[in-house]
Amino acid sequence: MNSKIETKPSKSERSGKSGERGAGGLSEIDTLLWRIKARLENESDQGQIIAMTSCSKGTGISTLLANLAVLAAKNHLGPVLLVDANMLAPRQHRIFRHKTTTGLADVMIGDVPPNEAIFPTNVESLDLMPSGAPSHLNSARVISENCEEMFQWARERYAMILVDLPQIDDLRHGLMIARQADMALVSVRSDFVSRTAAVQSVQRLISDGVKVAGTILSRQTTFTPKLLRT
Repeated sequence: MNSKIETKPSKSERSGKSGERGAGGLSEIDTLLWRIKARLENESDQGQIIAMTSCSKGTGISTLLANLAVLAAKNHLGPVLLVDANMLAPRQHRIFRHKTTTGLADVMIGDVPPNEAIFPTNVESLDLMPSGAPSHLNSARVISENCEEMFQWARERYAMILVDLPQIDDLRHGLMIARQADMALVSVRSDFVSRTAAVQSVQRLISDGVKVAGTILSRQTTFTPKLLRT
């Protein structure tokens, strides 16, 4: 399997609106991966959690994270766990052609232990935790302790945990997940979100206790991932 996952483009991607041309380019993902590794090196003996969200829809972070996870595994930075926490628009199970309905939501309400919600992919050293049934998260049984215990369990078994979050305005339960991350990155469509709005979104995340490391700009003529200290 190639490091770059081939996916069926969405309607917005076919019309050139998603910004994934820059966000999905293999050389750019390689640059991003090694910058992340450098930032987190020697931080802890346990696995590191990197979460990604966005200021708007259509930034292509699901495809970017899938490619990033594959590249990390193929570069022996694993074992790698990819967690789909985007309950409103889950995509990772489609990208990796996984059909089970069990996943993160089931763990967060305590119905299953983490190991029963994680599945191998066809990439060596890369596992997937799908989103699970989003309706479960409307339950009063969702508690932060389940989230904390799940990610601690993952830290002890994986070198890198990549988390696909919904956009900032739709985080809801995703906020407690984002707080578990050692590093959070925010994808910004430069043709759609103003600098002021992007800064306000990042500041809101920081005030909510999320460790924002920087932004990734998409929809540029020349895409260069940047980890911008905020």
